[in-house]
Amino acid sequence: MKRVVWIPLICLLSAPVLGLLAILVGFSIAYPHIIEDFDFSLAQLRTNTVIYDRDGEPYTIIDGIEDRQIVPRKQVSRYLQLSILAIEDARFLKHRGIDIFRIFGALWVNVKGGAYLQGGSTITQQLAKLMLLTPEKTIVRKIKEMFMAWALEFRYSKWEILEHYLNTIYLGYGNYGVQQAALVYFSRSANELTLAQSALIAGIINKPEIYLKLPKNFERPKYVYFPDNILTEALQRQRLVLSQLYKHRWIKREEYERAMQEKLFVRIPPGYPVRAPYFVQHIRTLLENKFQLPHISSGGYKIYTTLDSRLQSYAEAEISQAFRKKPQFDQAALVSIEPHTGYVRSLVGGKNYNISEFNRVTQAMRQPGSSFKAIVYASALEEHLAINSRFVDEPLSFEWQEADGSISVYEPRNFDRLYGAEREQVNADGEIYYEDFVTVSKAFEKSMNTIAVQILNEIGIRKVLKKARQLNIFLPDGIGLCLALGCSEVKLLNMVAAYTTFMNQGRYAAPVFILRIEDSSGKEIYQYQAEKPKTVFSEWTVHQMNQMLRGVILRGTGRAANWKENRHFIGGKTGTTTDFRDAWFIGFAPELATGVWVGNDDNTSMRNETGGGTPARIWSKYMQKSLAVLPDRPRPSSPAYKKFPTCTVSGGLATYSCPDVQYFHYPGNDLPSEPCPIHPGFIFPENKPVISAKFGQSLNDAFSDSFKEESPIAEDE
Repeated sequence: MKRVVWIPLICLLSAPVLGLLAILVGFSIAYPHIIEDFDFSLAQLRTNTVIYDRDGEPYTIIDGIEDRQIVPRKQVSRYLQLSILAIEDARFLKHRGIDIFRIFGALWVNVKGGAYLQGGSTITQQLAKLMLLTPEKTIVRKIKEMFMAWALEFRYSKWEILEHYLNTIYLGYGNYGVQQAALVYFSRSANELTLAQSALIAGIINKPEIYLKLPKNFERPKYVYFPDNILTEALQRQRLVLSQLYKHRWIKREEYERAMQEKLFVRIPPGYPVRAPYFVQHIRTLLENKFQLPHISSGGYKIYTTLDSRLQSYAEAEISQAFRKKPQFDQAALVSIEPHTGYVRSLVGGKNYNISEFNRVTQAMRQPGSSFKAIVYASALEEHLAINSRFVDEPLSFEWQEADGSISVYEPRNFDRLYGAEREQVNADGEIYYEDFVTVSKAFEKSMNTIAVQILNEIGIRKVLKKARQLNIFLPDGIGLCLALGCSEVKLLNMVAAYTTFMNQGRYAAPVFILRIEDSSGKEIYQYQAEKPKTVFSEWTVHQMNQMLRGVILRGTGRAANWKENRHFIGGKTGTTTDFRDAWFIGFAPELATGVWVGNDDNTSMRNETGGGTPARIWSKYMQKSLAVLPDRPRPSSPAYKKFPTCTVSGGLATYSCPDVQYFHYPGNDLPSEPCPIHPGFIFPENKPVISAKFGQSLNDAFSDSFKEESPIAEDE
């Protein structure tokens, strides 16, 4: 009888033990598979590649399937970690994956409220669900979640679990992880968030797109930040987080009060445009082709670039402004390069990236027109052409026999279809004169086509092609004398890079976009090392070109590029192609070289749009803003020279009879000695003001007045 009683009793007492033993055996069998699956899922997490600007600030993100930035826990602010723990799992450090007190507490709240109001999952359980389970709410899934959470607590430390959670949690609109949320909603890294910002991110975790709803009739640029009325629920959640932090004594009273008063501006993430899209597009091309990096979107690379975010915003604003006046062109592009380094500081490749991704800075091949004359003239100066050399501005005709025996003729024309004395010219006094002859310097300022062709014909096409190749501009060998007028297609990026040599002692440095690359673990895999720049032009050639390029802006075709109260040394050149298909302006200051192009993608005419028009004005406005924020750089050092009043017609030493006089710079070993052969008279004293007698005034009176008035000689200094 006693045995009959003891058997059920023993079975009853052993059932929990056997059950616990079965659980332990099952857990020991499942444990390695759970950890293996978790590690595999962890390895599959991808993080977006971030592009940083010149200041090391995150500028934009190359998106993957999931927008995510994986960072170590120590790179997440203490405020954000505490905020998440306060609202999601305040007893995180006191349980082993499953919090019985939290489960029963949540159960009581839900029963009392008659609805599902609070969950009992710990952060470890949430992590297991995120990484290993489907989102359905069933008892079976809940049991699996608990077992998995228990396994994770055995395998990983609390801090490792928290780090994985911080990097996997979903925070709305396709963004995963607290670093990504910080970048998108507040444009700063997770370690830079304030307490108020941290509390808001923590507060939206359970329903991010409910708390941060899009405004009705959402459109950009009307909405950049969530309106205050939309943030009402999110701010209520933020205050709940702050109160929990203060309740647990994790923050001080003054921190709590300061955070409650802080005004928040939360950016709207969906559909936000990639900043500097054409620049980013070229960065991606370099990563794929030059560096051959795998998984660019999701590889978690950190790309440190040369982009100046301020200059980029100025460039985008000026290009956008140019289209508000219903211009005759459909597209425009701009690029800026730092002359002494080759660093590309801003780049706009078109009117609207969302409409056309074609990059007109790095991809488009267009005729540069007269902007190419800078390379022709610099090449000629290298061949000892003097800036006071005299040419006749007249119609030209060149004939040659083709391979098939036919005769070809090239007859270059000036832009205004006028030649020599047909053209009305104005000197520094505002007086009109007419002349057939012109100096090299004056011809460059006025962009006379006939003179450029004569110069090219004199020095030879091959020498210009050779210099162009040294500037990374590769042109066909069979090109003719139209090369002087920019008839062969080039890229805007290459043309601007060529102009940087004039502010860099004649040395060419290739454009630089990427300075450093780090992989997802922070390991440096690329560091830019500046190569010794190659010298293309001599110091004296550069000095003379700078004087002529400055003259273009002061007196020539590029006057629209200048601005009032300009204290900077600037120079540049216009370019306009046949039938107004392309209009260029490329110029520089010691701090920056910038090129602007406008035109139509289908190469149709813009009807009277020239390089001295819209491109010069865009350049001027952009450079004014940019030079105002950049640190001043000194002008390139100049070789020894002397200034002499020179007749711009004959190139001889100026006399009182010369109709137009400018100070030309001459090397110490090649000083002019002959007076003007066309306008005989008294030679001006060296480095003295020009004496310009008024009608009916005696020479003695004019000489006396000349010391009271500004010199009418045009100077570039």
